Amino acid sequence: MSNRTPLQMLFPPGRLVGGSIGTPSTTNAEGEPLLYKTGDKKGQPAKQWYLALAIPKTAGAQHWAQEAWGLPIWNRGHTDFPGGQGQLPSFAWKIEDGDSIIPNKKMKKNAEREGFPGNWIVKLSTMASEPKCYTTMGVPAGNPARAITAAEIKTGYYVEIFASIDGNDDVGRNPGIYINPDPTTAPAPVQPVQPVALPPVVPQPVAPPISTVPAPLPVPVQPAPAMLGTVAPPPPGAPTGPTMTAKANGLTRESYLASGWTDELLRAHGMMV
Repeated sequence: MSNRTPLQMLFPPGRLVGGSIGTPSTTNAEGEPLLYKTGDKKGQPAKQWYLALAIPKTAGAQHWAQEAWGLPIWNRGHTDFPGGQGQLPSFAWKIEDGDSIIPNKKMKKNAEREGFPGNWIVKLSTMASEPKCYTTMGVPAGNPARAITAAEIKTGYYVEIFASIDGNDDVGRNPGIYINPDPTTAPAPVQPVQPVALPPVVPQPVAPPISTVPAPLPVPVQPAPAMLGTVAPPPPGAPTGPTMTAKANGLTRESYLASGWTDELLRAHGMMV
């Protein structure tokens, strides 16, 4: 991570729909040992705490950047990558549409996962240390929140998470942002969230970066049946490109690439020729 001051944010109350606060991962998505990639510990075994937070959508919002909490993140990503990498379909925003019908590499669709529909899914992770946890439940009004163990917070609980957001500075291969649970913030009282709050803190106001990036386009959705049909063949001599098959459910190649697919995977699953 760079020497920039991260954007700090207390996310709105949401439901934990994935990951574990008390049990870190020691392997990556391919099942290989998780190792530090940079720094003094490069090559050494690592632990990662991963959390998926489902935040309810605001009525009328078609993209998470149209949310009050999402716009500062959108601006920060484009500010940290002035070369325009934030416009790439593969840019790692770490925020997904819980109503998406586009399958991921494991052929799972957000719209079919418990707790995902109707929400934006924020994916947080850290290798620094186990996130600190606090609650105001059972604490008299005006008193500081009390510390609790990570084991007391289960998947499915409604929580608040204070996080730091910053660009990953990987301009070439995997540009994106980090969204890390902040392990350094001291507890302070906030409105209690049933059944616990993680961690209940009051963030310092952070002025969102100035951005000239246009408003984001709506998230890709499945076309209405009336829009589907036979595409006229190109005229003789016209260049041809990848063509989506019926297995793609009417979605575009760009939509799949934005969800992490590659041309090789699309062809392997018979979705593109």
